[in-house]
Amino acid sequence: MNVKRLSIGSITGLVVLYVLGVVFWQMLFADFFAANAGTAEGVQREEQIIWAMALGTLLYAALITLMMDARGGPVSLANGLKTGAIVGFLLWGTVDFIYFGFTNLNNLTAVIADTVLEAVRGGIADILDVLDTGQMLLVYSGGLHHIQAPGELVPRPLRNIRARVEIVDIADYKKALGH
Repeated sequence: MNVKRLSIGSITGLVVLYVLGVVFWQMLFADFFAANAGTAEGVQREEQIIWAMALGTLLYAALITLMMDARGGPVSLANGLKTGAIVGFLLWGTVDFIYFGFTNLNNLTAVIADTVLEAVRGGIADILDVLDTGQMLLVYSGGLHHIQAPGELVPRPLRNIRARVEIVDIADYKKALGH
């Protein structure tokens, strides 16, 4: 694998993983994980350290990209989904169960759910790397702080969400990135 392919795969994965992380853990499953939190108190930061989260997500994307290349075999949508899911499951299963063993951050239900969601997130992130044709939908957020700002536990429902939507040709998108 060359540096260019690793860079493009990692940056593309960063964007997909980060967006999916917000959708999964801050929107779709926030109530579930709040209900299945452990007994630890004061562990959530009032303000997230975005650069640290982005760096960790970039490293995760790089791992998925490297594993896709190391796996070999034909490049296909199914292989990308499978490789990303396996990496996500193994990596986050490791972290979740070790943390469960020595902290009170989550109960066992949350540990299992987080591991499964990370497998889904990892699988989705690797799909774009193997697709060469077709179209994808990009959604550019106008901001969500008016619905739930960092540190707020409960979102304010029934607020307007502004977003810009664009359909992009995958081949053109990858070409613009130098892929």
